[in-house]
Amino acid sequence: MGVIQTETNETLQWYNLVIEAEGNSECNLPETSESYLVFLLHRFAQKPEIAGSVLALAFLDSMNAIGKSRVNALRDVGDQCLLFAGFFPEQASKKLVNVGYFIDLGRTAYDEISNLHHSESAEVFEELTEQYLSMLQILHAIRNMNDRNRIPPLLAMEIWQETNSQEMLRCIDSGKDSILVNNYDFLKVKH
Repeated sequence: MGVIQTETNETLQWYNLVIEAEGNSECNLPETSESYLVFLLHRFAQKPEIAGSVLALAFLDSMNAIGKSRVNALRDVGDQCLLFAGFFPEQASKKLVNVGYFIDLGRTAYDEISNLHHSESAEVFEELTEQYLSMLQILHAIRNMNDRNRIPPLLAMEIWQETNSQEMLRCIDSGKDSILVNNYDFLKVKH
């Protein structure tokens, strides 16, 4: 049973949740990536309108923007893709794509920022590009803290094939209505 959180500071609550998820997933982020993830969760906590975003169009629009507008637009695409792939991977099939679409688009958006030489944030986004799959694993661990919201085994299999995430292997193993597989040799793909 989890500890009841009594903090009133929303950022501190997100931080504690990320720390707990890091422990549960056995995945530790560098401090910069961890802080970024906490503030990302805080920033989007009250923005349900992101569900209606057409991310490919937003990405294309961001590529036509210049300066700070371009960085902000690319950051928003990367952030929203991370949230979709982490918390709402079922949305992929509703948008007629697979989860890998969100992952690839999000990493590409962060990578574009890291390649902008005039960007103050280039180094941060280079790290975020490298840590994208780890941040995704932390978001999956947060979602899986509630058994009712656990990622279903078949979707976990799809995500695992894209990410090689240990958190997704735990979801596959925990499927109550699925066949347990003791030998994952047939799942091994080159990443």
